[in-house]
Amino acid sequence: MPTLKKVALIEDLSDGQFFQRYTFTREDDSEGIVELRPAEADRWRSFRDQLRNRNAHPSLLSKSTVEAAVATAPEVRSAYAAATGWRPGRRTFVLPDRVIGTNTKNICGLPPRIHRPRPRGTPMSWLKAVGPLATKSSGMMLTISCSFAAPLLRIAGEQSFGLCLAGKTGGGKTTATLVGSSVCGPGQIDELPTWNATLAGLEPALRSHNDCLMVVDDLNKMPVASDKEKHHSTRNFAHNLGTGSTKLRSPTFDETSDNGEQYRVISLTSAETTIAQLSAKCGEQRGGDARRLIDVPIYLDGLDHIFDRAINADQLGQAKLQQLFASVHTACAKDHGQVFAQYVGFLIRSRTVLQDKITRHVNRFRANAAGKVDGIVYADIIRKFGLIYAGGALAIEGIGLPWKRAELLDAIAKCCEAALDTLSAEQRTLDAGWKSLKVRLMSLPRASTIEHSEYKSIDGYVEPERDRYRCIMKTDKFNRIFVNALQRKLVLDELARRNWITRSRSNENQGQFIWPDSVRRRSLEINWARRAGSA
Repeated sequence: MPTLKKVALIEDLSDGQFFQRYTFTREDDSEGIVELRPAEADRWRSFRDQLRNRNAHPSLLSKSTVEAAVATAPEVRSAYAAATGWRPGRRTFVLPDRVIGTNTKNICGLPPRIHRPRPRGTPMSWLKAVGPLATKSSGMMLTISCSFAAPLLRIAGEQSFGLCLAGKTGGGKTTATLVGSSVCGPGQIDELPTWNATLAGLEPALRSHNDCLMVVDDLNKMPVASDKEKHHSTRNFAHNLGTGSTKLRSPTFDETSDNGEQYRVISLTSAETTIAQLSAKCGEQRGGDARRLIDVPIYLDGLDHIFDRAINADQLGQAKLQQLFASVHTACAKDHGQVFAQYVGFLIRSRTVLQDKITRHVNRFRANAAGKVDGIVYADIIRKFGLIYAGGALAIEGIGLPWKRAELLDAIAKCCEAALDTLSAEQRTLDAGWKSLKVRLMSLPRASTIEHSEYKSIDGYVEPERDRYRCIMKTDKFNRIFVNALQRKLVLDELARRNWITRSRSNENQGQFIWPDSVRRRSLEINWARRAGSA
């Protein structure tokens, strides 16, 4: 006999409002579910239309049947959490569709409007299928470890951060992000969140990935018209990722949850070039966002694919590579989202010693990378990779991830070194531009050797003085010395830092100097110091 039954009253802890959940019989005799706010359920015609839209049995669409169901008491009372992640005391961890550990508030996940694909397979089948495949790639070991590291952020006192895996199309960078996603989320590329959705609704995305890994598909799919807009959007995402504050709407959640002040997320995305290269094309330097969204060139050891740890990696042909890609995609599609719950259960059982374990693993990694430390930004990135290593190491210990700790250390260290190398690339860009400028200035003729009629055709001139070379150079000729706008900016900034450049001599004639032939020309004055090591 067709039935319509109120089965639950569910509080939404994000705003303190309630849902009523009903089960009903569909016209084909299967069971359907509908959730309504109480005020919506009281309007029987609106309720009837909701049932009709879900193909409810016609006998359930009468006023008396609907009102009778609304008047009954719910069978259970439960709650939707405001976000995924840790609850107070770290005995409970919320996932979108379930709760791991103690559940005193009878939380049943997140509201249904926050959708994530349901898990498939089993933890053991993921460990047997995806785990061994990942050992063929430092990049895949990195992304899997990111998933296991995300719940450690809050425990370690670390802020959110992201990685951008960089490499040309066809080498497997998206496959690497998919493998990381398979630990706790979707197992197919077309199910991954996109940049379009993320830019439109960052907070819901963060809420459903709090204390988890958030994979966002290829950066090149961002819906913007220019590199400048892409760079701006990427920089904003990095900033928002690091400061992802929640809107605390519910006093209940505010008082009882220790993860209500800020989302903690590790994010993964990919792109054909590094974000640093995108910034350079726009004539910009990466600032603090360089350690919030970290560039990681993902094709290592000079290869053009991700399988650097495979046997004879440098001899893999396209047929073998396609076979490896297909194996990974098939394994992730069959098994995804299940092994994470088992891992979090291990973290809950280990909560009294977990912080010490994390510290030991991070310190081990930092000791291995000690020779690479060069300033605050380098140290910060090394510490974050140390936390990623800790996630993988704890998964080896807690759920039998089929890797050796030494190979994990080597894989994460290789990726960290590639990331740090992108930072030093900016210094190399400056050094090359500085050298080019010096060579060009040294080639300028001395003013004393130039005829007045020649000033129109020359690029510039130099006047030696007691402690400096006063070099005047046409602005357009100066700009052509450098390979891109970023290199020019870096050199100009360095000249300004040394106080070696004068852009103009008066506010009325910005950037213009009177040359010895009495003609005012747009140019720069560079005072190159005459001292040892000045260049």
